[in-house]
Order: sequence, then structure tokens, then C-alpha cells
Amino acid sequence: MKIIIIGAGVVGLSISRQMVLEGYDVVLIDKDPESLARANELLDVKVVEGLGSHPNVLSEAGAADADMLVAVTRSDEVNMVASQMAHSLYDIPKKIVRVRDQAYLELTSSHLYTPDNVPVDVIISPELEVANMMASTIAIAGAFETVSFANGALSLIGTHPGKSFEHEGTALKNLDLLAEVVAVYRDGRLIIPSSEDHLEKEDEIYLLMHKKNVPAVMRFMGHENKQVHDAFIVGGGRIGAELARRLESIDYGTKILDRSLERAQELAEKLTKSMVLHADALDRDLMIQENVGDMGVVLVTTDNDAVNILSSILAKQLGAKNVITLVREPDFMPLAEHLNLDKIISPHEITTARILQEIRGNEVHALHNIRDDQAEVLEVTIGEECALVGNHVMEANLPEGLYISAVISKDKVIFRHENPVLHIGDRVVLFVISKNIQHVGEVF
Repeated sequence: MKIIIIGAGVVGLSISRQMVLEGYDVVLIDKDPESLARANELLDVKVVEGLGSHPNVLSEAGAADADMLVAVTRSDEVNMVASQMAHSLYDIPKKIVRVRDQAYLELTSSHLYTPDNVPVDVIISPELEVANMMASTIAIAGAFETVSFANGALSLIGTHPGKSFEHEGTALKNLDLLAEVVAVYRDGRLIIPSSEDHLEKEDEIYLLMHKKNVPAVMRFMGHENKQVHDAFIVGGGRIGAELARRLESIDYGTKILDRSLERAQELAEKLTKSMVLHADALDRDLMIQENVGDMGVVLVTTDNDAVNILSSILAKQLGAKNVITLVREPDFMPLAEHLNLDKIISPHEITTARILQEIRGNEVHALHNIRDDQAEVLEVTIGEECALVGNHVMEANLPEGLYISAVISKDKVIFRHENPVLHIGDRVVLFVISKNIQHVGEVF
């Protein structure tokens, strides 16, 4: 299968890397020669320099026989026009476009995104995806990320052991955890644990559980289940504004801060229940005055990673117990992690996961990247030709790097340790090391 990716930024490179691993024929377009040179060094892809929406550039990229186009440049207009060209001139079957501007997003599919107008098959909004992730983690103390599987019946939660965790060193087989330990990140390594392994205080742990068991599991992991009723949002951009809107709808007491007077005034007009503050994100006196340390959650969402990290540290110093920090640039991730910030949200990981899910088609029902694309957790359907049909999970001969965590069979969830039998049409929740991702299609 041939895929054209327009935009050699962080998301474009991440998608390209995964598609190459899965055996796709990838062509990468960008107008910046330095970005293409970097891509050439890292990946086995064809690169084309130029504007991705220009017919001549698409022609040079081989659009005439392409199966899919993914447009993820920083320009909504370039992405949408590229989709139009792909449809009108080259009849490319599937077109996935990243769109950021709320004005475009507010136009329903029946008004703009139709074959007769702007033919886009899938629209991905990074801001909405990030807001979804942030909103889903707010109510779970101790979770740095949470994702749903099995139509919401299962929750994948990333967490660290809390201060009251009492089971360090105990073998997993001896823990009454009510969850499957999918993976552990320890000392710079991602581990798929066996029943003989144990948990340590500094571990980053990924747990899969029934949604109803989340409170009990988090208590077991040493976290208090406190109800959150108020929030302080640092940064009134698209993500901050979307979060404030959602929190208003569930009656949170919300304060939102932005350093731009014009933006603060605009937010004050749009938001009906939130308190809007015109101030700097690093204004310590204001943070103290507004009792940031006592807020149920602090969400730091400015467009400056350095400001986000420093503002999060300030909030922690003032006593905030639940701080969610947006970090856009991968280069800032090691620093943010070293500072032990509570929860770090990476827009490029979230956006990449959503796009990969759409690329892989109807058989992939959910997908989440972890640890900067080192691994994926995904939900896939067992096909008719799958050689594992009829085997018990524990006896299934899976390629290295693939691990079945749960099976969804006839709307019933059965975890790995229960050793279910695999049937055609069942869904499985897989943990996959990214370099082995090509085996998923081969097996299932």
C-alpha cells in the first residue's frame, strides 16, 4: 500500500516511521529541505520538496497510484487543499487531514466536508484530542494518562505507586490488583512483566482494568480517590478554552488565565461560568492570591513548553496535588519527566495515535501510544484467517513484542490471566513494541 504524508514535522515523522515498519510504501512531502534531510537520515522513505497542496508536487510524489493521503502540515488551508487535489485530480481513496482552527471545525460535514466541496474522509483536531485526554485524567488522582477500550468498558491507566503503596517487591501473581499489568517502565526500559515480576516505587506502570474497578485499583496503588470540583487553567488558547467549556458543562468551579488582554476579553465573552484572569503564567503573587495550591486540578496549556514546565513547578510548590502539563516538543520530554511532574500530555503522541488508528482501518478499534512511541496498546479484531483461533491466550504462539492483555468476546471482557480461548470475531487488547508492529497485521 502506498501512502503520501504531507508535513515532515513531529507528527509526520512519527507516522512515517510506523508506516515504514509496517511495510507501507511511504512518500513524504515538505517545503522545508532541512526537515526532509532529517527524514532521509532517519527513515527509508522517498521525499519530495515542495508545497503539498500543489498538483505538480503531488504528481511527483506519485499521487496517481497512491492509496491514501495524510496531510499534517501546520497550515489547515494547505491540508484541506491537498485533500481536494488528491480527490479531484488523483482519486486517492482515503484522505486524512489535520485541522486546528475552530472556525473550520465548527462547519459540519454536511456543509463543507463533502465530495462536492472539500472531500476529507477523516478530520483530526489535535486540540480536541488533547482536551479529551486531559479531561479524562482529571478525576483520577494518581493517573498520568487514561484511555478507554472495549467501547468504554475497559480503562488503560498509567500511574506511579503512591506514597501509601504497600506492595513493593511482591510478585504480581500474589497481588489482588483487579487489573492486568500491561507494561512497566523502569530505569529507562519498557518491560512486559511476567507473573513473577514485581512493582517498585519509581516504576511507571500501565494497568488495564474494568472501568468500574478504577477507584479500587487506584486505592490499591496508594492514591486517594478525591472528588475534583474545581480547576485552574493556565493558558487560554484552543486547548484551554475547550477544557473550560467542558468543565463549565459539568459545573466545575473554573478559573482560566491568559497573558493576552485581547484573548482574556474574548474568553470572558465566550465562557459563561468561568472566572477569566488576565495575568502571566509565572506570576507567583497572583497564583497565591487565587489559591492555586488548593485547586482540585491545575491544567497548564500555554503554547510555550518552558512556561508550562515552570508554571507547573510553581503550582506544585504552592501545594497543588494534581497538575496536568502540556509538553509539545519531544526534546522537552526528558526534562519534564526528570522534574517528576504529575501528568505530562504530549499532543504529538495523541495525534499520531488517532491518525494511525484511521490508517489501519476498521479492524483497529482503539489505539494509544506510550513512552514516546516506544509501544502501542491497540484493540483489534481476530480475522477468519488468524492462526491463533482456537488457542488459549497463554498457549498462543505470538511473535516477539506482541502480548495479549485481554479478550472481548460476546461483550464479555476476559483478562490474560483467565486464559480465554480465542475465537473469530473476538477483539483483543494488545500491547505491542513499536518495532514489532508489522506482526499485528500478519497475525490477526
